[in-house]
Amino acid sequence: MSSNGSHGGSDSRHIAVIGGGIIGCSAAFHLLRSGVRRVTVIDAGQPGAATTSAGAGFVSHWSAGMIPLGEEGLQLQQYGLDFYRRLHEVGVEIGYRPNGTLIMALTEDGRERFVRPVLDSPYAPPEMQDLNAAQIGQKMQGL
Repeated sequence: MSSNGSHGGSDSRHIAVIGGGIIGCSAAFHLLRSGVRRVTVIDAGQPGAATTSAGAGFVSHWSAGMIPLGEEGLQLQQYGLDFYRRLHEVGVEIGYRPNGTLIMALTEDGRERFVRPVLDSPYAPPEMQDLNAAQIGQKMQGL
């Protein structure tokens, strides 16, 4: 691969991706999209049957803004979220539903220690909202 990320001439490489979970399959997908012609995914079992199936389909901002990611980390995070939203464009319907993430505390101390840093983080998603108990109940249909 050249320094600009392009593959010069005919690409005769055969790349093996070890692991057929979401990460391995995503790596194979992106390799093919980048122009690599021969990619083989190798897994000991059925694709997506191990850790991937235990993820419950949870897709969210990494650490909900609590860990500084830097500009590259933020771009990668956003790319990942956009990737799931766009999968239907390549003929894969995964039932993606952007439901949001609820971060809450039962005490004021818990709010200050766990919720406040997320709300105040420069890495927090722009659509983040600070809700009171009644607003959470409305959004979560009586939770």
